Amino acid sequence: MTNAGLQQQRKTEVLVVVVLYRLSPHESPAFQSLVRSVDQAPGIPIACVVYDNSPAAHELPVIPFACTYRHDPSNPGLAVAYQYALEQAEREGISWLLLLDQDTTVTAEYLAEALQMAGDLRERPDVGAIVPKLVQDGQVLSPHWPYGSRSRQSFGDRFGLIEPNVRVYNSGSLLRVEAVRAAQGFPLDYPLDYLDHAMFARLQIQQRRIFLLHATLPHQLESKSQDVHTALKNSLRLRGILAAETRFYRQYGSRFDQLLLLRRRTKLAFGMLRRMELRSLVALIRCTV
Repeated sequence: MTNAGLQQQRKTEVLVVVVLYRLSPHESPAFQSLVRSVDQAPGIPIACVVYDNSPAAHELPVIPFACTYRHDPSNPGLAVAYQYALEQAEREGISWLLLLDQDTTVTAEYLAEALQMAGDLRERPDVGAIVPKLVQDGQVLSPHWPYGSRSRQSFGDRFGLIEPNVRVYNSGSLLRVEAVRAAQGFPLDYPLDYLDHAMFARLQIQQRRIFLLHATLPHQLESKSQDVHTALKNSLRLRGILAAETRFYRQYGSRFDQLLLLRRRTKLAFGMLRRMELRSLVALIRCTV
């Protein structure tokens, strides 16, 4: 189902992907803030895919840009949705994918800077991604250095190309379509958790660079506020995150990375043992081995 919206006056450069789950487009901060931002700068060269993993389909409102709506009640996660958008971008000759979590709030300033840099870097195929700073409670969550990194330099004041092997979250990221395809597309064995780390690892294995914008976007990291000791025994979501982390480090991490992960998990296991959180301890072991 396609809402053609208003006619684009320039060639579409960016395909925005918003993945919904149990939220309508009207309720999604990402979708609504995107519409507001485009309203402030009509005619900007974007199109959109709304991939809805909700049990029931939702109505797509009239909006000022072309938008494709796809309903998938099987809820396959993010990777399938992103791959769907990648294939649409390739068919339509669109150069960049912009990934948005459903609860990310887009600003007009961020969108303007992201589109400007996408144009400026069009002839720089070595740049595979353009990313904002994602901030929670004044702390930059993305990009961030890997656990155990010797570097302590904050990304808060950084702008431009950044070092390889940093960790980056999906939301707000612009990915070069050609670079994603060269990296064999989105890794479908990471349907949700650690998909961003796996995708950026693939890009960096291909020697693609990451460009960091001035723009910041608010981001809420759910697992940041959880007490793993007590939550793990009942939280399928948290167990999925830890299992994906294990798989990521086995697939993309160095031997040193894997040893650091084992050390963290061992420390966590002893904490659970001291608190007699035995169900959490069993769940942790299953997520690690």
